[in-house]
Amino acid sequence: MVSKHLVFRSETAGNTERLQQANISYFGTSSQIDYDVRNLETSRQVSAGTLGFSRVTGSRDAQGRPLSTTISRLPSAGTTYDAAGRMATQTGLGWSGDGALYTYGDSGNKTAESLPLAYPSSTLEGTYTYTDDG
Repeated sequence: MVSKHLVFRSETAGNTERLQQANISYFGTSSQIDYDVRNLETSRQVSAGTLGFSRVTGSRDAQGRPLSTTISRLPSAGTTYDAAGRMATQTGLGWSGDGALYTYGDSGNKTAESLPLAYPSSTLEGTYTYTDDG
């Protein structure tokens, strides 16, 4: 038998209702997801029996994109964005050195990436070309 259980907690401030928390149970796995005043996820706790993990989103930029994240007891991860809002770098959580670097062309398409992996210790380099269709 499949069991699904969803619980949402919200609050009303003025004429605006916002989601504060979602609790989800499915196939023996439970998740609790918390949201900030902008309805952006701030934390997630997941458990299945004795196993579990947590993810906490630290800071966000003005557009609401996450700048730092911590998963359970791992080192925190960081993300930067370029002026056009595209992901420029990622650090922590599996990246070595200065982290992953993404490069974009004048058209906005990704043209290159450098992915320095911590495990196994190696760097993957990629370049991209596009047809006239994009």
